[in-house]
Parts: sequence; C-alpha cells; structure tokens
Amino acid sequence: MINRLLPWQDSIWQQVMLQRKELPHALLFAGVVGIGKQQFADSLAAALLCDQPNSEKKACGQCKQCLLVQSGNHSDLLLVEPVEAMKAITIDAIREVVSFAQLTAQLAKHRVVIIREAHSMQAAAANALLKTLEEPASGVYLLLLTAYPLQLLPTIRSRCQRIDLPLPEKTVALAWLAQQNLPTLDYDLLLTIARGAPLSAVNLSQPEMWQSRDIVLKALLDSQQQLSVLSKALSNVAILTVLQLWFSVVNDLSKLTLDHALPVDFLIHKDYADSLRDKATRVSAQALQQFLEKLQQAFAIFQRKIALNQQLLIENLLVQWWDL
Repeated sequence: MINRLLPWQDSIWQQVMLQRKELPHALLFAGVVGIGKQQFADSLAAALLCDQPNSEKKACGQCKQCLLVQSGNHSDLLLVEPVEAMKAITIDAIREVVSFAQLTAQLAKHRVVIIREAHSMQAAAANALLKTLEEPASGVYLLLLTAYPLQLLPTIRSRCQRIDLPLPEKTVALAWLAQQNLPTLDYDLLLTIARGAPLSAVNLSQPEMWQSRDIVLKALLDSQQQLSVLSKALSNVAILTVLQLWFSVVNDLSKLTLDHALPVDFLIHKDYADSLRDKATRVSAQALQQFLEKLQQAFAIFQRKIALNQQLLIENLLVQWWDL
C-alpha cells in the first residue's frame, strides 16, 4: 500500500502534490472501474502518514508509520467499504468514521479515512457524513472513491474537491499490460473490451472471466436457444459482468445498424464480428435505443444496491432482448 501508483497516474499525483501544504480535507476520486482509484488513494494515504516522504512526496516505505501501514495496523488509517459485494455502506460504518475523524492523530501527524465505493452509502449514512466532511478535526483527511459520482448526494459532492482519474493513453496501457505476466491473449482485444481500463483488462484476462464473457456473448447472440436455456447460462455469471458486457454488445450492434460493413477494428468484440453482424441484420437502431434505456434502468437499480431478484431481472431483460 506504500506506493501503489500506476504509470499513468504520475501527472495526477504531481497536480495533487502541488496542493500538499493546503490539501483539501475531503477529496473525491472519480474514474471508471479498473482505472486504479484504490491504488492512488492508498498511495496518498501512505504519503500523508509517512514521517519522511521522498522528493516526490511519496511514502518512504521504511519509517515506523510506513511499516504500520504495510502491516494493515495503523491506528490513524481507517478503511471503509461495503462488507459484501452488492451491499451498501451502512450508517454504523459511517458513525465509526465520524468518531474516528473527531479524534487527534495517535502516531502520525494526520488521520486518514478511505471510503471505497462511496456511492454505495445508504441515504442515512451519507447524511451522517455531511458534518464531518464540512468540519473535520484538524489534520484529518477523507478520501472518497467512486466510479459513479452522480450517485452521490449533491451535498456530499459539494463538500469534496473532485479529482478525476482519466484513462491512460492506449500505448501506455498496452505497455503496462505486457508487463503483467497475463495468460497469452491479445492485449489490444483485452483493453478494447475493458473500454480502456487496464485493471479491468487484467481481470478479464483470467480464464474464468474470459469463459464468462464467452457464456454471455453466446447467450446474447444465439437466436437458436430457448430463453430458459439462455437465462440459466447467464445465471452462472456475476450480474455486474452480464450487464457490462450487455452494454458493450448493444454498443457494437448500434454501430453495425448504422454501417453493416463497419471494419472489425471499430467493434469492441472483434472476435465475435460475424455473430454481431448477423444479429444486427435483425434489429433496428430505434429498438436498440429503447432496449438500452431498459438496460440503463436495470443498471441503476444495481448501482443503488437495491435488493433485487437477479434471476428475474435477467429474465425480464432477455424477454425484451428477444422482442427487438
């Protein structure tokens, strides 16, 4: 956790360090899934706690504070995140943040709170955090991370300085992927499917994720199977993966309905070009747009951590998908 900066984050780090002596007490790190928000926030937290940051103002990795951070037992660092996937951050977790932020540092010069997936805070939890964001104790920093900043209350956003973490240039991302000892795959294809997010590409490269992608794409593009069979196949894949891949398939089909002869390189799923072209001959751009709205509604429900019957959600979408 001491220095987890990724190669494409150096310029953002330098911009943040220009404010080091007057760093806002509440920072909101926003960026797509797989861009490295957690790595950046972890590096910043370690630097804020470090006794002797280096010339780049990064944590030294050797002082008492750094060793405690590395062990995961620093008393001036609090990490908050959903206890389980698809669960919300509860008001009890935020009450712990409030209590933590009211105390002075015990070992370091500062206290740091990292709230991962900040958009998943329950309404009551978000409201409980407002006063602390506005008036934390001296030397307390709150770092909020989210891929969905608009899901946060406006009052939360207004009390934080937002720092957007952009996607890296493709050449930088490909060079980094080549150093990750991934299974032998087409890195360019991986990055395209991951929509330019390198960490998502790494995740996608794992055999089980690649297999899940095949299951989803075959289910969505196979017009011969019964809906019950397709629904059962999709039930074996994480719902977030299903929804994200569904968005990308709609994206490809939308392009092909406008230009059926579109070169393969303009598609996300290049290796499924033939199946996509076949599907595109049987749908209209208008029908795809209407389905996209339904898909966005389903994704919004997922983002808000609303309790749902995942199987029923997928089945309803499949029925609409086959009616295109």
